[in-house]
Amino acid sequence: DATKCLQKALDSNAKVILIDKMKGPWHITGVVMRSCKTVILDDGVVITGTIKSRRENSRQCLFLFDKCEKIFVEGKGKNYIGRYTEEDELGRNVGRKYGSTAIGISDSRDLAFKNLYIANNGEDGVSIGGILPTSQNIWFEDVVLHRNTRQAMSICSGMGIYMKNVTFSGTCGLPPKCGLDIEPSLPTVEVTSEIYLLGCTFKNNDGAGVQFSTSSRFPITFYAKDCVFEPTFPPALGIVQRVMYPQYNTDAPSDIIFENCLFKTYPGVTPIQ
Repeated sequence: DATKCLQKALDSNAKVILIDKMKGPWHITGVVMRSCKTVILDDGVVITGTIKSRRENSRQCLFLFDKCEKIFVEGKGKNYIGRYTEEDELGRNVGRKYGSTAIGISDSRDLAFKNLYIANNGEDGVSIGGILPTSQNIWFEDVVLHRNTRQAMSICSGMGIYMKNVTFSGTCGLPPKCGLDIEPSLPTVEVTSEIYLLGCTFKNNDGAGVQFSTSSRFPITFYAKDCVFEPTFPPALGIVQRVMYPQYNTDAPSDIIFENCLFKTYPGVTPIQ
């Protein structure tokens, strides 16, 4: 169990923290990130849950970004971040239940993530949420979010979320099972806007590639350019009226823009719903 070791490094005064490749995985229950840090994952690093946290289906985020700022996380070469390994039963999605998210972000700003492989988590690969103030200015580049249980990424409260060459794939297990779900969970207080995607790929998700579970009374700006939606039976793009918020059944002044995107589909299946 390397949780205390890694947390001690994050709590230190070091500005740059290198997670070395070891003989085996770094087993952690979950750590809390600190502001003004650069975290580098060495080539070949594997970070996964402790055996106990996997058996108990821990709900704790592997990496929690709460009320922090100015953090850069980068993987060098191949790496792996996931509560479960791809070899164990839960990694193969046998009997999974809702569990933990790999990267949870709340009330934070100026974060960047590059070249990470995030897979086999009990809930989301990445979740951006929390009550106001909203998380702002978050950048993802060359990130793969694969085979997570609930969503590849959920955005519940975020302004200025930028994604370049991000892959949303293989979400399976428990609903909604989307690639990217934009879902304000508290429509009276949470803000979701200014989401930009460039060169992203959506494939083999059991739910929609992108789903707007709309219930927000605030404007949403969503702009996708040069993105590819591989063929799938669920809609590549789903826009849903959430009946759980009937008191907010009013139009939100939103702009949803797709430029030079490719939607592939099967015969008889609607790519946009």
